[in-house]
Amino acid sequence: MGSVYKSYPLKAPRTVRFLIPKKQEGGVLSYQFVVENLDQNVRFAALSYVWGDPVKSGSLMLEGERKGVTRNLLDALKKLDKILGQDDSRSSEPLPLWIDQLCINQDDLEERGSQVALMGDIYSCAMHVYVCLGDSNTAVDAAYVVTSVFDRIKLDAAQYFTIDDIPYISTDELMSYNQLNWSALKEMMLVSWFSRAWVVQEVGLAKHAIVLYGDYHFEWQSLMTVLGWLSYPGSRLRQIHKISGWAVHQLWVSFDPKGRIQTNHFPAYDFLDILSHAACSYKATDSRDYIFSLLGHPSSRLPPLRVELQSPLIEPNYTTSVASVFIQFAIAWLERSRQAYLFSCVNHKQLPPPYAGCSSSHTNRLEIPSWCPRWDFLPLGGSRLDIETDKRWYNTSASTEFGFRRLPEDRLEVRAILYDTIFETFAALKDLPVPVVVDAKSARVSICSASEIETALKLSSLCGSILESMGKQSSSNPLKEQSIQDAIFVFASTVHAGDWQGEDVSLHKARQLANFKASLVQAQRSYALVEETAPSLFEIVFNLLRAYCERLGCRISTADDPSGFLQVAETKMASRRLFLSDQGHIGLGPEIIVPGDVCCVISGANVPYIVRPLGSAANLLVGECYVQDIMHGEVIRDYGKFEYEWRDIVLE
Repeated sequence: MGSVYKSYPLKAPRTVRFLIPKKQEGGVLSYQFVVENLDQNVRFAALSYVWGDPVKSGSLMLEGERKGVTRNLLDALKKLDKILGQDDSRSSEPLPLWIDQLCINQDDLEERGSQVALMGDIYSCAMHVYVCLGDSNTAVDAAYVVTSVFDRIKLDAAQYFTIDDIPYISTDELMSYNQLNWSALKEMMLVSWFSRAWVVQEVGLAKHAIVLYGDYHFEWQSLMTVLGWLSYPGSRLRQIHKISGWAVHQLWVSFDPKGRIQTNHFPAYDFLDILSHAACSYKATDSRDYIFSLLGHPSSRLPPLRVELQSPLIEPNYTTSVASVFIQFAIAWLERSRQAYLFSCVNHKQLPPPYAGCSSSHTNRLEIPSWCPRWDFLPLGGSRLDIETDKRWYNTSASTEFGFRRLPEDRLEVRAILYDTIFETFAALKDLPVPVVVDAKSARVSICSASEIETALKLSSLCGSILESMGKQSSSNPLKEQSIQDAIFVFASTVHAGDWQGEDVSLHKARQLANFKASLVQAQRSYALVEETAPSLFEIVFNLLRAYCERLGCRISTADDPSGFLQVAETKMASRRLFLSDQGHIGLGPEIIVPGDVCCVISGANVPYIVRPLGSAANLLVGECYVQDIMHGEVIRDYGKFEYEWRDIVLE
């Protein structure tokens, strides 16, 4: 079969092979190749699908020879052939078709890299992109939900500027919408196609995408409009039926924020945000494709501070190791953007302990430097503290500028203030046992779900543990009531990573504590104490909160959304844990932090970071962190008053 590709070489720049359907041979699909240049305005269609298990294979005829393909591709081609055969509006001559599995010689790594570099242009130039989701018994219901809800949205949207302006659905409307089979839509959003890294770019760049699902097809634009609507006006339906797809919609919007503004609410993701969401939510067989599959995104060619640089950050090259690809990309990003934001994408499964006595040779043992993000392991995804598209929340390093120096063996030297050392760490939220037993029957009448009530109980126990540790830490000077009250507020803000910034602090203080207290009240109504002989940490914290809230006038009525408070806490604390520092600060950092790690302020960075000392000069970058008292440049403003000192530190 290699000779077939040799007969249709891709020697000229921007040339690709296309498939021309031929008359079936004995019921077997048959195609022939044609080579075209993308600059010649060729009309063609492209397929977006999941390769599937290569062992489960089928076959078709290509240039008169039998060609093995994955079963998923064969099923997608049969479905496409059937649907196009039913379409009387199409021209007599079918459009040439581009399919990566067939049009690229996958055994030629050099050709594979050069063609992958063109995939952004291929999908953006295609007349149609057919999105094949596979088969399902509920496909008819899913298609009906999409088309019928889209028609209703169009009627409502005609009265408003954007979908976000449509009022939230009323109780009567909710009953009407609930007659639809939302479980079918939920099932569709969980098919394997939505977990494949390549699809982000394929539909993001498509000017006209058509979804093929079972024996039905509908416009991709319709699905995106429905998902956008479910994020805001229809959010109650999304919550009730637990429908995913918010990130799918936001990623799609990011490819054309101006053209797709009618279904957008948040600022469009930039390239590192795209990579982060893809790495967290999507899968790639080849780890290099976490980057290569997204190079067609507009922001991959337009770094924030260097508008004149239009070349890609990295060229696809499958002869280069995964580690080299990640490092090359990271260096290119730092050199072009001159932003520390890349460090916020760092996550580690594990690292050597502090003061392990490692030298610069440690880089080789890590395979990838600690400061370089691994795009094949990013559990936090878009829930990072520092969001590139919205920098108003944090400004830890004030007006300082970021700079770095590249050292041998892929080490980096950066300017930083080593601010505080971690004294004690606490269990991650997911690892905490529920301190009491939740009564499911009582939970049904609560405004919080049973899982949220368990979260409230865990938070109360965690808060009590931290207060207990703070008391031990300052045993020579016992905590005063005001200090305890302040600590509870800092705790409540820290589990939210301070996402209230920009509001009036006193107003926030009352509302945040009221939400925390209200969530505990709901929990108190739905639990039975395991040990009734002695008050639990939960009871201690609740009593303290009650007294503090009453003093501030924080009644339960002040709480605007205790359920929302708990949901945000669950999100912010995922893959993170709380810590107590030597100076008595409560902080939130990566799950792998340990006592002895150091919180530092890196020049030009919006958030502080945790580093792990390996000796007098070397450090490992553990990840970003939140410490309430230093998130807005306080360390820089106090520089000179305390023993803060800028120094050059080396990141291994």
